Amino acid sequence: MKKIIIASGLLALMGAATSCDKYDIYPEQYGDVMMIKNAGEKEVTVYATDDAAEYGITVMKGGFDPEDASSAVLRVMTEDDFKSYKEKYYGDPNFAGLDYLAPEFYTFVDGDGNFVSGYNETTGEVEDGELVHEFTSADDRFFTGNILLNAQKISDWRLQMESTPEGELELNAKKFVIPVGLYSETDSVNADGFYVMLEPVVTDPVMTVTVEHNGYALTEISRTKLVDDPAFLNVNIEPEVYLEIPCKNNYGFSVKFQSTAGLVSNFNGNNSDVQLADLKNPKKDELDFNSPEGWVFKLGTEKDGELVDEIEFPKGETRVRLPLTFNTKLINPNDLSSNFVKGIQFKSATSGKIGIDMVWDESVPEKVQKSLKLPRNPEDATQPYVFFVGYKVVETPLELNDGCVTSNDCEPTEGSIGALFDGNLSTFFHSGWTVAFERSVPFASYLEIEVPTNNDVNACYFQFTSRVHNNPQSPKQVHLYYSNEDDPEIRMNANSWKGKDGVTADKQDAEPFAEITLKKKLGSGETGEIGSLDKMAIAPESFKYLRFCVMQNADGKSLTSPSTAVYWNLAELRMYGKYIEPESAK
Repeated sequence: MKKIIIASGLLALMGAATSCDKYDIYPEQYGDVMMIKNAGEKEVTVYATDDAAEYGITVMKGGFDPEDASSAVLRVMTEDDFKSYKEKYYGDPNFAGLDYLAPEFYTFVDGDGNFVSGYNETTGEVEDGELVHEFTSADDRFFTGNILLNAQKISDWRLQMESTPEGELELNAKKFVIPVGLYSETDSVNADGFYVMLEPVVTDPVMTVTVEHNGYALTEISRTKLVDDPAFLNVNIEPEVYLEIPCKNNYGFSVKFQSTAGLVSNFNGNNSDVQLADLKNPKKDELDFNSPEGWVFKLGTEKDGELVDEIEFPKGETRVRLPLTFNTKLINPNDLSSNFVKGIQFKSATSGKIGIDMVWDESVPEKVQKSLKLPRNPEDATQPYVFFVGYKVVETPLELNDGCVTSNDCEPTEGSIGALFDGNLSTFFHSGWTVAFERSVPFASYLEIEVPTNNDVNACYFQFTSRVHNNPQSPKQVHLYYSNEDDPEIRMNANSWKGKDGVTADKQDAEPFAEITLKKKLGSGETGEIGSLDKMAIAPESFKYLRFCVMQNADGKSLTSPSTAVYWNLAELRMYGKYIEPESAK
């Protein structure tokens, strides 16, 4: 075997360059160099629930001229190989901290699954062998092998070793490994990339849930959809929360859980920043899952026509959705402030008893039943794992576009009305600066919005994002007027627009129904609000049209008269609107 010592940086370059045609990172005397990808000491997790675990090994060929033909041998190390490895890396060919894992615990196969060495399932015997590969062309750049570990045998062996003081002492004193090496009698092998020292680590599989412990997964539901979209109410919500196991599922089982109001109470008592509300169904004698009006949520697995507090893991499935459904028909669109949830708890299994939290078929080995663990409470493994899944109704912006929004003051050379609603911060609206458009009291420079909803709207607020980079001039002071006049010609007259107390805008004492001043001047790409969700601008009656009147720009300059020197601009604008009962607004 040719010996070669290459700096680790060059080794990394070779690994990164395997798709190139030429590799001139090695000296010319090394026309081709072979190595194991991701060589080194490796751990592979072995679960007692699995029949087998697998570790793949890839041998790559690079070098100055990798088109050269070359020959490689991949094998489990012989005793002499193993001693050479120990001497090189541990300074002692008889180093006792590493030992062979018995070959009856694994099978070495080539990339096509053909037997090479280890335990031969066909003959039932342990056999020696090696994987020989001839690199013959520029397109022949790698080959693979696989170590198949018998998880059941390895698990049983470790349990037996741990059952005696002598065996436990030996397990603690050394690593049992499958030492695999890459060799060649004729060609170059990288001196630090020639081996994989594979150590099986037996671990009990632990189920996981796609929310953090004592965390919550909230599905945000659009209030606008609840109000405007009848089709949405015919599609119940199934939260995307999953339970997963990290191993094979050869048998199938169920997981028991509990859901009580006390879980929510405990969470609220331990958390001040977020508060949850327990989701409740009708009373048992009124609960009817066959009627759209008879239930708020479904939680559990259906068995014999009833929902039971179990989550099914069918045989072969390693990932299942939490069986929870929300009835959108009974969600109140005005419940904007509450996080409605169901709390889920997995009990810690009682020592020595099987099936308290998991339901198995009687034929499943007891070892498998004991090995699979429920999610763990990271703060205290003796306590149950608890999580919360639910929904929150959120206010959603109305779907504005340049078909329902116009302006008296849109710059013709740059920017557009549509840019306000395209979700792209690099586009923007700009008021006139090459043309002095007609601006006057009381409307100044305005956007006229035809409210895009069939439902009553008398309250609104706005979020907006300032122009990015060049000369951001967001609104500072905004006045709001409303109208229900459908004729656009008539809406050109001030007497068709109303403000505070329903007074028309042409009257001398007329005031807007909302006058809002933004206190902070926004920087490039910064977001601000005109009003807020809990402080919406409320008109005396519902309206179909709204004028968003910019009275002052970010510099406090007035836009109430024609001028090319005073302007405003925005990257994005979002309008939120709903109906608020006048009595509740007082």
